Amino acid sequence: DADLTSICNGGRSGPRCHLCPEAHWRKGTACKPCQTGTGWLRNWKLILAVVLQFWGIFKSYKQQGQVTTGAKIMFLAIVSFLQVLFALSKLPLKWPVALKDLFDILLIPFGYETLLELIEFKHDCFFGSDFILRVVRDVCLPLLPFANFAVLGVLFILVGKRLHMPFVLNVVACIYMGLFVNLSLLAGTLFFGEEMPNGKYFLKYHPGVEVDTGEWQQALPMSFAAVGIYCCGFLAYTMYGVCRAPKLVADSETFCEQYDFLVADVRP
Repeated sequence: DADLTSICNGGRSGPRCHLCPEAHWRKGTACKPCQTGTGWLRNWKLILAVVLQFWGIFKSYKQQGQVTTGAKIMFLAIVSFLQVLFALSKLPLKWPVALKDLFDILLIPFGYETLLELIEFKHDCFFGSDFILRVVRDVCLPLLPFANFAVLGVLFILVGKRLHMPFVLNVVACIYMGLFVNLSLLAGTLFFGEEMPNGKYFLKYHPGVEVDTGEWQQALPMSFAAVGIYCCGFLAYTMYGVCRAPKLVADSETFCEQYDFLVADVRP
Protein backbone atom coordinates (compact mmCIF):
# COMPACT_ATOMS: atom_id res chain seq x y z
CA ASP A 1 0.00 0.00 0.00
CA ALA A 2 3.04 2.30 -0.16
CA ASP A 3 3.06 5.38 -2.37
CA LEU A 4 4.67 4.32 -5.64
CA THR A 5 4.75 7.79 -7.19
CA SER A 6 8.46 8.14 -6.41
CA ILE A 7 9.39 5.28 -8.77
CA CYS A 8 7.30 6.48 -11.72
CA ASN A 9 9.29 7.72 -14.70
CA GLY A 10 8.83 11.01 -16.56
CA GLY A 11 6.96 12.82 -13.80
CA ARG A 12 4.09 10.34 -13.85
CA SER A 13 2.01 9.70 -10.74
CA GLY A 14 -0.76 7.48 -9.47
CA PRO A 15 -0.86 3.90 -8.14
CA ARG A 16 -0.02 2.49 -11.60
CA CYS A 17 1.93 5.48 -12.94
CA HIS A 18 -1.02 6.21 -15.20
CA LEU A 19 -1.23 9.98 -14.67
CA CYS A 20 0.83 12.26 -16.86
CA PRO A 21 2.57 15.38 -15.48
CA GLU A 22 0.66 18.65 -15.43
CA ALA A 23 0.16 20.23 -18.89
CA HIS A 24 0.54 16.82 -20.57
CA TRP A 25 -1.96 14.40 -22.09
CA ARG A 26 -1.82 10.64 -22.44
CA LYS A 27 -1.60 9.08 -25.90
CA GLY A 28 -1.42 5.32 -25.49
CA THR A 29 1.41 4.75 -23.04
CA ALA A 30 3.20 8.02 -23.85
CA CYS A 31 2.76 11.48 -22.32
CA LYS A 32 2.61 14.35 -24.80
CA PRO A 33 2.89 18.06 -23.90
CA CYS A 34 -0.25 20.17 -24.23
CA GLN A 35 -0.13 23.02 -26.73
CA THR A 36 -0.59 26.38 -25.08
CA GLY A 37 -2.72 29.22 -26.42
CA THR A 38 -5.13 28.27 -29.22
CA GLY A 39 -5.24 24.56 -28.36
CA TRP A 40 -8.60 23.94 -30.05
CA LEU A 41 -7.56 25.71 -33.26
CA ARG A 42 -4.20 23.97 -33.47
CA ASN A 43 -5.77 20.52 -33.26
CA TRP A 44 -6.68 20.25 -36.94
CA LYS A 45 -7.35 16.51 -36.68
CA LEU A 46 -10.08 17.10 -34.13
CA ILE A 47 -11.61 19.90 -36.20
CA LEU A 48 -11.50 17.72 -39.32
CA ALA A 49 -13.15 14.83 -37.45
CA VAL A 50 -15.98 17.13 -36.26
CA VAL A 51 -16.55 18.42 -39.80
CA LEU A 52 -16.49 14.90 -41.31
CA GLN A 53 -18.94 13.40 -38.82
CA PHE A 54 -21.30 16.37 -39.33
CA TRP A 55 -21.04 15.90 -43.09
CA GLY A 56 -21.74 12.18 -42.63
CA ILE A 57 -24.91 12.93 -40.67
CA PHE A 58 -26.06 15.40 -43.33
CA LYS A 59 -25.25 12.96 -46.15
CA SER A 60 -27.18 10.17 -44.42
CA TYR A 61 -30.17 12.45 -43.98
CA LYS A 62 -30.17 13.49 -47.65
CA GLN A 63 -30.04 9.85 -48.76
CA GLN A 64 -33.16 8.91 -46.81
CA GLY A 65 -35.91 7.48 -48.98
CA GLN A 66 -33.49 5.89 -51.44
CA VAL A 67 -33.18 2.15 -51.96
CA THR A 68 -30.51 0.55 -49.76
CA THR A 69 -27.77 -0.97 -51.92
CA GLY A 70 -26.28 -4.41 -51.45
CA ALA A 71 -22.85 -2.90 -50.86
CA LYS A 72 -24.17 -0.85 -47.95
CA ILE A 73 -25.85 -3.90 -46.43
CA MET A 74 -22.62 -5.91 -46.68
CA PHE A 75 -20.60 -3.06 -45.16
CA LEU A 76 -22.96 -2.76 -42.18
CA ALA A 77 -22.84 -6.55 -41.68
CA ILE A 78 -19.02 -6.45 -41.59
CA VAL A 79 -19.07 -3.56 -39.12
CA SER A 80 -21.47 -5.47 -36.86
CA PHE A 81 -19.32 -8.60 -37.01
CA LEU A 82 -16.15 -6.68 -36.16
CA GLN A 83 -17.93 -5.03 -33.25
CA VAL A 84 -18.76 -8.46 -31.84
CA LEU A 85 -15.08 -9.42 -32.15
CA PHE A 86 -14.15 -6.15 -30.47
CA ALA A 87 -16.49 -6.90 -27.57
CA LEU A 88 -15.01 -10.40 -27.20
CA SER A 89 -11.47 -8.99 -27.22
CA LYS A 90 -12.38 -6.77 -24.26
CA LEU A 91 -13.35 -9.72 -22.06
CA PRO A 92 -10.73 -10.44 -19.36
CA LEU A 93 -9.79 -13.84 -20.77
CA LYS A 94 -6.42 -15.39 -21.57
CA TRP A 95 -6.60 -15.32 -25.35
CA PRO A 96 -3.94 -17.18 -27.38
CA VAL A 97 -1.14 -14.93 -28.62
CA ALA A 98 -2.09 -15.46 -32.28
CA LEU A 99 -5.69 -14.44 -31.54
CA LYS A 100 -4.51 -11.34 -29.66
CA ASP A 101 -2.43 -10.34 -32.68
CA LEU A 102 -5.48 -10.80 -34.92
CA PHE A 103 -7.55 -8.60 -32.61
CA ASP A 104 -4.84 -5.93 -32.66
CA ILE A 105 -4.78 -5.89 -36.47
CA LEU A 106 -8.52 -6.02 -37.18
CA LEU A 107 -9.94 -3.99 -34.33
CA ILE A 108 -7.72 -0.90 -34.16
CA PRO A 109 -10.45 1.56 -35.25
CA PHE A 110 -13.31 0.07 -33.23
CA GLY A 111 -12.48 1.41 -29.79
CA TYR A 112 -13.64 4.95 -29.09
CA GLU A 113 -10.52 5.55 -26.98
CA THR A 114 -8.40 4.61 -30.00
CA LEU A 115 -10.42 6.94 -32.21
CA LEU A 116 -10.07 9.79 -29.72
CA GLU A 117 -6.32 9.23 -29.64
CA LEU A 118 -6.21 9.06 -33.44
CA ILE A 119 -7.81 12.49 -33.79
CA GLU A 120 -5.74 13.70 -30.82
CA PHE A 121 -8.64 14.68 -28.61
CA LYS A 122 -6.55 15.94 -25.69
CA HIS A 123 -8.93 15.25 -22.85
CA ASP A 124 -6.36 15.89 -20.12
CA CYS A 125 -5.44 19.27 -21.64
CA PHE A 126 -9.04 20.45 -21.87
CA PHE A 127 -10.68 18.86 -18.82
CA GLY A 128 -7.93 17.39 -16.63
CA SER A 129 -7.33 13.75 -15.71
CA ASP A 130 -10.34 13.25 -13.43
CA PHE A 131 -11.81 9.76 -13.87
CA ILE A 132 -15.43 10.87 -13.36
CA LEU A 133 -15.11 13.46 -16.13
CA ARG A 134 -13.92 10.70 -18.47
CA VAL A 135 -16.97 8.62 -17.60
CA VAL A 136 -19.24 11.63 -18.22
CA ARG A 137 -17.55 12.12 -21.60
CA ASP A 138 -18.08 8.47 -22.53
CA VAL A 139 -21.71 8.56 -21.40
CA CYS A 140 -22.40 11.70 -23.46
CA LEU A 141 -20.68 10.56 -26.67
CA PRO A 142 -23.78 8.67 -27.98
CA LEU A 143 -25.69 11.98 -27.88
CA LEU A 144 -23.57 13.35 -30.74
CA PRO A 145 -26.15 12.45 -33.45
CA PHE A 146 -28.78 14.50 -31.62
CA ALA A 147 -26.37 17.43 -31.26
CA ASN A 148 -25.60 17.25 -34.97
CA PHE A 149 -29.26 17.27 -35.90
CA ALA A 150 -29.88 20.19 -33.54
CA VAL A 151 -27.27 22.23 -35.45
CA LEU A 152 -28.59 20.93 -38.77
CA GLY A 153 -32.13 21.91 -37.78
CA VAL A 154 -31.04 25.49 -37.07
CA LEU A 155 -29.29 25.68 -40.44
CA PHE A 156 -32.40 24.37 -42.21
CA ILE A 157 -34.57 26.97 -40.47
CA LEU A 158 -32.18 29.73 -41.56
CA VAL A 159 -32.70 28.76 -45.21
CA GLY A 160 -36.48 28.45 -44.78
CA LYS A 161 -36.71 24.65 -44.51
CA ARG A 162 -37.44 22.11 -41.79
CA LEU A 163 -36.05 18.68 -41.04
CA HIS A 164 -38.33 15.73 -41.79
CA MET A 165 -38.54 14.06 -38.37
CA PRO A 166 -39.15 10.46 -39.59
CA PHE A 167 -35.90 10.70 -41.58
CA VAL A 168 -34.08 12.14 -38.55
CA LEU A 169 -35.29 9.31 -36.31
CA ASN A 170 -34.34 6.71 -38.89
CA VAL A 171 -30.79 8.06 -39.23
CA VAL A 172 -30.32 8.07 -35.44
CA ALA A 173 -31.73 4.53 -35.24
CA CYS A 174 -29.33 3.36 -37.97
CA ILE A 175 -26.39 4.78 -35.99
CA TYR A 176 -27.53 3.18 -32.74
CA MET A 177 -28.15 -0.14 -34.47
CA GLY A 178 -24.70 -0.05 -36.07
CA LEU A 179 -22.97 0.82 -32.78
CA PHE A 180 -25.18 -1.24 -30.47
CA VAL A 181 -22.37 -3.53 -29.30
CA ASN A 182 -20.06 -0.63 -28.50
CA LEU A 183 -22.84 1.12 -26.60
CA SER A 184 -23.41 -1.99 -24.50
CA LEU A 185 -19.73 -1.91 -23.47
CA LEU A 186 -20.18 1.42 -21.67
CA ALA A 187 -20.82 -0.32 -18.36
CA GLY A 188 -18.71 -3.38 -19.15
CA THR A 189 -15.43 -1.46 -18.99
CA LEU A 190 -16.06 -0.81 -15.29
CA PHE A 191 -15.91 -4.56 -14.61
CA PHE A 192 -12.88 -5.55 -16.67
CA GLY A 193 -10.24 -5.59 -13.94
CA GLU A 194 -6.71 -6.85 -13.52
CA GLU A 195 -5.40 -8.35 -10.30
CA MET A 196 -2.27 -6.73 -8.91
CA PRO A 197 0.45 -8.60 -6.98
CA ASN A 198 -1.01 -7.25 -3.72
CA GLY A 199 -4.37 -8.84 -4.53
CA LYS A 200 -6.18 -5.61 -5.41
CA TYR A 201 -8.14 -5.22 -8.64
CA PHE A 202 -7.68 -2.20 -10.87
CA LEU A 203 -9.67 -1.43 -14.01
CA LYS A 204 -7.98 -2.51 -17.22
CA TYR A 205 -9.10 0.50 -19.25
CA HIS A 206 -8.89 3.05 -16.42
CA PRO A 207 -5.59 1.94 -14.87
CA GLY A 208 -5.65 4.19 -11.81
CA VAL A 209 -9.12 3.19 -10.59
CA GLU A 210 -9.44 0.41 -8.05
CA VAL A 211 -12.56 -1.76 -8.26
CA ASP A 212 -15.15 -1.26 -5.50
CA THR A 213 -13.71 2.03 -4.28
CA GLY A 214 -15.40 5.43 -3.96
CA GLU A 215 -14.88 6.80 -7.47
CA TRP A 216 -15.67 3.41 -9.05
CA GLN A 217 -18.97 3.27 -7.15
CA GLN A 218 -19.68 6.89 -8.12
CA ALA A 219 -19.23 6.09 -11.83
CA LEU A 220 -21.26 2.88 -11.81
CA PRO A 221 -24.76 4.47 -11.78
CA MET A 222 -23.85 6.72 -14.74
CA SER A 223 -22.70 3.78 -16.83
CA PHE A 224 -25.75 1.69 -15.98
CA ALA A 225 -28.02 4.64 -16.75
CA ALA A 226 -26.30 5.06 -20.13
CA VAL A 227 -26.82 1.41 -21.02
CA GLY A 228 -30.43 1.59 -19.85
CA ILE A 229 -31.18 4.70 -21.91
CA TYR A 230 -29.21 3.91 -25.06
CA CYS A 231 -29.44 0.11 -25.31
CA CYS A 232 -32.68 -0.71 -23.50
CA GLY A 233 -34.34 2.43 -24.87
CA PHE A 234 -33.32 1.54 -28.41
CA LEU A 235 -34.58 -2.03 -27.96
CA ALA A 236 -37.93 -0.73 -26.68
CA TYR A 237 -38.17 1.68 -29.63
CA THR A 238 -37.40 -1.17 -32.04
CA MET A 239 -39.87 -3.57 -30.44
CA TYR A 240 -42.58 -0.92 -30.64
CA GLY A 241 -41.93 -0.62 -34.36
CA VAL A 242 -42.02 -4.38 -34.82
CA CYS A 243 -45.33 -4.69 -32.95
CA ARG A 244 -46.94 -1.80 -34.82
CA ALA A 245 -45.60 -2.70 -38.25
CA PRO A 246 -48.36 -5.17 -39.29
CA LYS A 247 -51.00 -2.48 -38.82
CA LEU A 248 -49.17 0.63 -40.06
CA VAL A 249 -46.66 -0.47 -42.69
CA ALA A 250 -49.24 -0.43 -45.48
CA ASP A 251 -51.19 2.62 -44.33
CA SER A 252 -48.65 5.08 -42.97
CA GLU A 253 -45.93 6.49 -45.21
CA THR A 254 -44.19 8.19 -42.31
CA PHE A 255 -44.03 4.91 -40.37
CA CYS A 256 -42.08 3.28 -43.19
CA GLU A 257 -39.75 6.28 -43.34
CA GLN A 258 -39.19 6.27 -39.58
CA TYR A 259 -38.56 2.53 -39.29
CA ASP A 260 -36.80 2.02 -42.58
CA PHE A 261 -33.77 0.69 -40.67
CA LEU A 262 -35.83 -2.38 -39.73
CA VAL A 263 -36.96 -3.37 -43.21
CA ALA A 264 -34.44 -1.88 -45.64
CA ASP A 265 -32.15 -4.91 -45.51
CA VAL A 266 -34.92 -7.37 -46.38
CA ARG A 267 -36.96 -5.26 -48.76
CA PRO A 268 -37.16 -6.93 -52.22
